[in-house]
Amino acid sequence: MKKYFAKIGLNSKVIHVTPLDEDLMKDSSGNLDERVGQEYLSRHGNWPPEMWIQCAKEPSDHVRGVAGIGCTWDEDNNVFWLPKPFDSWSKDLTTKTWKAPVDYPSVTTKTVGSETKNWGIFWDEAAQGWKATNPFDNTEHTWNGSSWVS
Repeated sequence: MKKYFAKIGLNSKVIHVTPLDEDLMKDSSGNLDERVGQEYLSRHGNWPPEMWIQCAKEPSDHVRGVAGIGCTWDEDNNVFWLPKPFDSWSKDLTTKTWKAPVDYPSVTTKTVGSETKNWGIFWDEAAQGWKATNPFDNTEHTWNGSSWVS
């Protein structure tokens, strides 16, 4: 099985992600140890061991989150951050994701007759709110905290 390591460059940016076979991460007792993997990558990747940080390929794979090129390593919070989507968004340390200043809409579908479709929801940075395209008539609506309004 493979584990993944992010190579950290200037400004804590991820510049490369590489898989590493678990066998290359085992300590003398046969236990997986991130430091062993870091030392291996340092020897074979010519990069300081502390600049190789174990990460995930899928969100559920590792508590630190997914790392990809352009992500930022946050050593203080022990997490990788995707690029910030909008200036107004802030870090949510509980979910380890970016959070909009307004909660995501709770109504995500619209039903007409027996047909249900998803609203085309998007963040409007200028308006500092959620907007959506009605899936039935393509009109734009604004989220007021409990419903979509024209």
